[in-house]
Amino acid sequence: MIRVKDIMSMAFSYEDGMRLREEMVKVLDSDGIVEIDFEGIYVFTTMFFNACSGHFVLTNSLDWYNEHVKMVNLNAMGKETHKHSIDNAQKKRNDNSANLTAEITQKTISENT
Repeated sequence: MIRVKDIMSMAFSYEDGMRLREEMVKVLDSDGIVEIDFEGIYVFTTMFFNACSGHFVLTNSLDWYNEHVKMVNLNAMGKETHKHSIDNAQKKRNDNSANLTAEITQKTISENT
């Protein structure tokens, strides 16, 4: 378990999110699942969650993220901000997937004409 308050006092900046991501990677590499405790953290930004949570949704998938990362003791603001970041990452992942499919389809058409 990672206790965020042992690393930082606020979940505010992108840099804070990157520091948490580094800690998450260490635990994920050794245990495969990470639990992050936000007890005592009351300030959150989307930039923070983009760096630590959104990254994993973009590079893996939402299902992978939900299976490997558990957030606990998030207050209402934290839950809403986290959800917003995850939703944005999932949308971006889906948009990138649709663009890639379109590029592959166009390339295939070009190669066969």
